[in-house]
Amino acid sequence: MSMRWLHQWPTFWAGLLVVGIFVAVSLAGFWLTRPWVRKHCSDSNELGNYYFAAVGVFYALLMGLIAVATWENHSRIEDVVTGEAVAVSDLYRDVEAYPSPLREELRGLLRQYVQAVIEKEWPLQLRGESPAKVVGPVDQLVHRMVTFEPATPGQQIAHGESLRQLNSVLSLRRQRLQAVDDGLSRLMWLIVLLGAALTIGLTFFFCTDKLAIQALLTVALSVVIGLSIFLIFALDGPLVGSDAVQPGSFQDALSTMNP
Repeated sequence: MSMRWLHQWPTFWAGLLVVGIFVAVSLAGFWLTRPWVRKHCSDSNELGNYYFAAVGVFYALLMGLIAVATWENHSRIEDVVTGEAVAVSDLYRDVEAYPSPLREELRGLLRQYVQAVIEKEWPLQLRGESPAKVVGPVDQLVHRMVTFEPATPGQQIAHGESLRQLNSVLSLRRQRLQAVDDGLSRLMWLIVLLGAALTIGLTFFFCTDKLAIQALLTVALSVVIGLSIFLIFALDGPLVGSDAVQPGSFQDALSTMNP
């Protein structure tokens, strides 16, 4: 579902919009169905209650599983970002074993890489755009390290460890870039929204003379469902929008990379 634009809104206003839409639609459906319900469903409250309970349980279970999955994915991406920053810091320390002036060149490229992540890649990620093309320092770093020929056994050991650390950085970087476009599929969102419509719609089939109370209960249900869907939506973009994972780990790493 292409709703990246909503991620750019402040959390409060985006949540208010989502919940407001659910409340407005549910109230509109409630009032539009009143004449038909009064005519055909005056004695079906018990049957309607049975189906509403069954659908409500299944939908609540579905929403709970999806919410947990999106939260776990959000936490995983936070760990990926932190891991990438830590791996870069470790690599910066490992290149101490390289001879000068290569050591200074590699450290300069690592600082450029971290600065590019903070200043160029992160703003693109927040807008939902993949920063895969921002790879200048990465390509240079990989080329200089893989073409280095160790001259001593000690350098061979240090070079092997540095290459392993470089592979870790590149692997975590790929995971971060892929996470920009990751999210629930269109089919999953369709099921979530159809389930919400069905659950709220079943409340329209209850017939009572206390319309204000029934309308209030319908609104309460639509608010809960709207908040739940907004929570899933906000967590579904861990690197996009105002609630995205922040580059604090890279800023901390950069502060330790003294020229």
